Amino acid sequence: MAEAGRVLIIPHSKAGLLETLPVARALIAERALEPLYFIESKRSDILLPILADEGLTALAPSGGPFVPERGGAKGPEAREEEAAPRPRSFRQRVFQRMPEFFQRLVHYRSLMRSVRAILDRHPEIRALLLVGDRHVGFETAFIRTANQRGIPSLI
Repeated sequence: MAEAGRVLIIPHSKAGLLETLPVARALIAERALEPLYFIESKRSDILLPILADEGLTALAPSGGPFVPERGGAKGPEAREEEAAPRPRSFRQRVFQRMPEFFQRLVHYRSLMRSVRAILDRHPEIRALLLVGDRHVGFETAFIRTANQRGIPSLI
């Protein structure tokens, strides 16, 4: 089935994932294209168990298969530890002093580089399926890069 290509499905939430599952099942039943889900790490604790139950593949922001963090979902104690101040590098201090517009621009350019790398790593992706295009971030970066490469997007 992978020879025919894959459809990259980008759900933004659990509701979006549940909306796309019938489409993924239909693609598998028709042996048309293999569904491949892109999961941002901040949603992985909710979405990965659902995908595992369905036997579907999840792709991480790194472009590789999604591997859950050790220890599972993080509790409030772990989040408090993460929020503790850390020494910042020169680059982080410069970034902090930039106006918000330029911070967002730098972040979006970083997302675009990540998305290009993912699509380079997975040339078998033939189409994108998105639940929406209103969330600026990976969704918009995928749409823009796919349009530049002639990969159709269904929103």
